[in-house]
Parts: sequence; C-alpha cells; structure tokens
Amino acid sequence: MSGGSSLTQAAGVPPHARPETQDRGAVRPFWRRLECGARRLSRLAADGFVWLEPQRGFRVTPLSFAELRDLTNVRCEIEGLCIRDAIEHGGIDWETNLIAALHRLSKTPERDPQDPQRYNDAFALAHTAFHRAVVGACTSPWLLRIRDQLFAQHERYRWMSGPLASVKRDLEAEHSGIAKAAIDRRADEAVERMTAHLQLTAKVILTSPLLAETPDGAFAGGGGRQARGSADQARARHLALVETADKKS
Repeated sequence: MSGGSSLTQAAGVPPHARPETQDRGAVRPFWRRLECGARRLSRLAADGFVWLEPQRGFRVTPLSFAELRDLTNVRCEIEGLCIRDAIEHGGIDWETNLIAALHRLSKTPERDPQDPQRYNDAFALAHTAFHRAVVGACTSPWLLRIRDQLFAQHERYRWMSGPLASVKRDLEAEHSGIAKAAIDRRADEAVERMTAHLQLTAKVILTSPLLAETPDGAFAGGGGRQARGSADQARARHLALVETADKKS
C-alpha cells in the first residue's frame, strides 16, 4: 500500500475522495487542508498540547495542579537564566525593544473592548512580545528554545487564571518593574520580580475556591471545567495568532 493511501485511510478519508480515484484537480484543495491539519496536529503533539489516544484520535492534554506547580518552578529557573544572560549581553537595541514592547503592552487592554468577558487578542500578542523582549538579548539558543516551550505551556494556565481570579492584580506595575530592573542591570531584582510574577499567576489557580485537587493532582470542580473550557478555546486562538505573527515577522 502506498504512503498516500495509508495516510488517507488513517485519516478516515472515503475512497471516492482519494486522489487515486478522483480527478486530482478537484480534490487538491481538500487534500491540502488535510495535510495542513495533520502537520498542525503533529506540531501540537510535539509541543505537548495534544496527545494521541489509541483508536480515539487526538485529545487535548489535561491540565493539573501537579503539572502547574512543576511547570511554574521550572519556568522560573529557565527565565532567570535567560534574563541574567540578556542583561549581561544586551545593548541599546535590546533596551529599546524592551521599552517599546512594554509601552505597547501597557496601552493594550487585557479584555476585549467589545466584549469584556473575553480576553483581548491584541493583549495576547503584546504580552507574548513583551516576555520575549525581556530575554531578547540572551545568547543561548538552547535556553531560548526551552524557555519558549515552557512559556507556551504556561500560557494555557494563564488563560485559565482569568475566570478564577479572586484578587485584583496590577499587571502594568508587575511588567514595568521587571523591565526597569532589567534595563537598570539589576539582575537579581529582575529575576526576583519575574519569579514573583509567574508564581502569582500560579497561585491564583492553586488557591482558587472554585477548584479542588484530586488525589492524582488533577482539577476538580465545576469552576475548573468552565475555566478549562475557556482556557482551551482562548489558547487555541492565541496559538493561531502567534503563529500568524511569527510568519509575518
């Protein structure tokens, strides 16, 4: 059996829609969409956002208390290494980019002006750009690669923290404090502020009265299901936005 036939059968494509049984020009758009979808699923699986359950297909990777604790602690360590390296090697271009990213973030509302119940897509992009700018002068490709993976995974929980938040945060002050300490070359303070920023996001979820922790560390409670649903929808939109922005840059 050919590779193409195996792929179409595995994807559940009916025989009459396969290229070998139809005019190729007629099915090419469908075939292209199928290939794009398969590549996207493979990328999401490689990044840990989905996993393949035998005979049932891809499923969204579940969120849990245990993973959030571990993920936050590891991300704090990697962000700290990246920040210290960026401060050591960053020049005027790094400082300028960081100031510009902070300014854009501070001028972008977190909630959609047309629908305050929804996150603002523009804020998602500005937030990602700011955190990238903080470590923009880091000279280690491997550290940055690991940091990007941790950031992407942590974003799923950040989206979830919104519906669960019981305390009002001054995000502008948190972000500006990180940027100012970095630009002033106060590495210890910059790392401490970043760590506090990330740990507070985790704390909003871990201490939410709407959630309970199961013996295996998973989320329980109706508030958790609602927040996870909102987070998964928002995260899927955010992934598409960032992917589009990356292609344009």
